[in-house]
Amino acid sequence: VHLTTEEQRSNGGRATVYPIKMVMREVDSGRILDRAEIETDPPIAWENPFPQYKSGSLDIIEEMDSIAQAVLNDQPTRYDAQEGRKDMELQIAMGESGRRGRQPIDLPLTSVTPHEENIHQRFADKYGYDAMDVEHLVDHFFPKT
Repeated sequence: VHLTTEEQRSNGGRATVYPIKMVMREVDSGRILDRAEIETDPPIAWENPFPQYKSGSLDIIEEMDSIAQAVLNDQPTRYDAQEGRKDMELQIAMGESGRRGRQPIDLPLTSVTPHEENIHQRFADKYGYDAMDVEHLVDHFFPKT
C-alpha cells in the first residue's frame, strides 16, 4: 500500500510504502489466511470472517454468504452496484495514474478520464458498440474468451 500525506502531495514527495503482511494459520488440510495487517499509524488489520472454510477464494465465499444472508434474512446483499462502482473507479484511477506517470488521482472521479476513454474505444473496436449503449448491449452475445 502506497500512502501520501497532503504535504508529500503538495511538495512532490514520494509515497510511503506499507507492505501488507499476510498472517496464515495451519489447519488440518493446510494453511488458511487468518488476517492481513498493515503497519500504518494507526495500524490497519483485516480479520478473515470465514476461517472455517479451507478455501483460498475468500471473494467467492464472501459473495455466496452475502447472497445467502440476503435470501435468508430478506436484506440487500453486502456487495451491490455502488460497491462495484467504487471498485471499478479505483481500477480506472490506477490506470489513469499510470498513464500520467504515477501522479495521484483524486477520488471520486468527477469526469471520464483519458484512460477510461481508451477502455471504451477498445470495447467499441472489439464489439462494434459504444460501451454505454445499453440498448444494443443487452441483445449482444458476449462469448467467454
